[in-house]
Amino acid sequence: MDKPPITNTKNRIGIPLLAAAILISSTLLNSCSKEKGLEKIQTTSDKVSGRWQLFEAVGDYTIQGVSYSETTRFGADDYIDFRKDGTVHILANGESFGGGWAIDNEKLYVSGTGYIDNEVGYDIPVLSATELHIHRQVIDGTSTIAQLLKLKR
Repeated sequence: MDKPPITNTKNRIGIPLLAAAILISSTLLNSCSKEKGLEKIQTTSDKVSGRWQLFEAVGDYTIQGVSYSETTRFGADDYIDFRKDGTVHILANGESFGGGWAIDNEKLYVSGTGYIDNEVGYDIPVLSATELHIHRQVIDGTSTIAQLLKLKR
C-alpha cells in the first residue's frame, strides 16, 4: 500500500512567516542605520561657536606710501568665546571685553566689544575644527590696512 505523502502544515506556514520576519527586520535595521548615518550639517555659526585661543595677530599697513608690518603673539590665557546665544567674551592681555557676534553671508560681524569690532565684517579664510582665521582689509585713498587674527582650539 502506498503511503500518503507527508505533509507538514507547520513548515508551509512557518517558512513564509520566517521570510516575512527576515524582510521586516532587515528593512528596520537598514532604516535605523541610515538615520544614525545622517549627521547634522554644521553651519558656519556652528563651526565658529565656542572658545578659541587667541594665537597671533598680523597687521600689514601702507600709509601714504610707507609700508610696515607688525605681529602680536598672545598668551595661553587669552581667548575669544563665541557663544551660541550671539554674545562674545574676550580675554586679551588681562583685559576683558564683551559684545555680540553674528555670521551673515559667510562674514563674521563683531560689535560692542571695543576691541575687535568690525561693522564691515571679517572674511574667514580658514575655518576648521582646530583653526579659525579672520581677516579684514580697508583701502582708502592714501592707506591700506590688512589685519589677520589667528585663533586655535
